[in-house]
Order: sequence, then structure tokens, then C-alpha cells
Amino acid sequence: MRRRYQRTRDDADLRQERRLQYQEGNRTYQAKLREAKLKSWKEFCSRTQNSNPWNWVYRYAAGKIRGTLTLSSLEDNNNTYTADIPSTLNVMMDYFIPEDSESSDGVHHSRTRQLMTEPLHTTDDIPFTTLKIKTAL
Repeated sequence: MRRRYQRTRDDADLRQERRLQYQEGNRTYQAKLREAKLKSWKEFCSRTQNSNPWNWVYRYAAGKIRGTLTLSSLEDNNNTYTADIPSTLNVMMDYFIPEDSESSDGVHHSRTRQLMTEPLHTTDDIPFTTLKIKTAL
């Protein structure tokens, strides 16, 4: 209705008629919107009869309400499915955090392990003075 009213430019009588139609339609829409909001609020309040409904709203807005964590069953390496939460978590840990063994290392990982065991010698390092350590604390 609004677009029809706005598009009518040449005929002033038709524009006025469509303006009135748009205003009436807008009033009806706003009234139904208010009614739906009030109905929704009343329904929400009736579900939380034992407590103050505003408590829930403020906790929700602050992000303090979280949904419950539901873990589904996963298929492990043996083509079997997990039946409970501990076994599901074990399968997830095995998948996301694999065993760290030297036998499965590639060239890059072997070199990284070797560099970690060697002492660090850099020429640019300036030794700490006692004064710097005391002022840092």
C-alpha cells in the first residue's frame, strides 16, 4: 500500500485515496503487531509462573544462559559407535590430539625435535642487569 501511494504522482485525488488506504492499513498492521507482542509476552510469563520473568530476560541478554551440551555417538576406528559421553570424548581426543611418537615423525618434525634439545645461542641477546630485573618486578 505504501509503494502504491508513493508511486501515484499525477492524479491528486487517487493519491489522497491511496494515502488514506495506506494509513488505515498501517494502523491495522501496528495494532496486530502490538497484539501479537502482548500475546507472546503473556504466553512467556505463563510458562515462568514460579519465578520473575524478568530474571530470565536479563540473564539471556547478558549471555549467561547456555543450552545443554548434547554429544551424539561417534564412529571410532573399529567401525563401532560410542554409547556414552566418556567414550565419545575419548574418540574425540584420539582424533583431535593424536599420539606424539618419534617413529611417526617426518623430516620437519625430526628437525624441530632436534632444535628443541639444543641450547639456544644468539649473539644479539644482551644479558639482564640486576637493576632491570628489580624494576620489572
